[in-house]
Amino acid sequence: MSRTPTIHFNPHHYTDEETSVEQIVQLYDIFRSADKNKCGRVPIGSLYISLLDKIDGSNLIMIVRDLKRKGDKQGLIDFDTFVPIAKNKITEAPNCNDDLEKTLRTLGEQITDLDAEDMVKMADLDGDGIVSFEDYREFMASLEGIDWNEE
Repeated sequence: MSRTPTIHFNPHHYTDEETSVEQIVQLYDIFRSADKNKCGRVPIGSLYISLLDKIDGSNLIMIVRDLKRKGDKQGLIDFDTFVPIAKNKITEAPNCNDDLEKTLRTLGEQITDLDAEDMVKMADLDGDGIVSFEDYREFMASLEGIDWNEE
């Protein structure tokens, strides 16, 4: 009978002058959510999915690139390898207003800070300040009358 290894987690082990205990705990929660079989090693793709609504796109790309370099031959990564790669890139939740403004301005649209804030509030259905994929999907379905669960 095999046992799942017990992972002893001490966030103070990973902190430094630039990284708080809260940030390490956030990384641990992200890692645990990706560790479906609780073995202490997770596929890089699972970490990518867990990070999607917690970090901006450019930092996410850098993290995934570094994880691929540091992962083992099976594409798995452990928490001790994940932390140094991700800890300085996940400092706060992405600012949806700024991301929206940048995107719309790139497309040639003129938008004010207040317009961006109002648009995010409309689409942020769970009120956490981030428009997650689930928020986006539900918001778009409400606008277009699409049943996303229909096959």
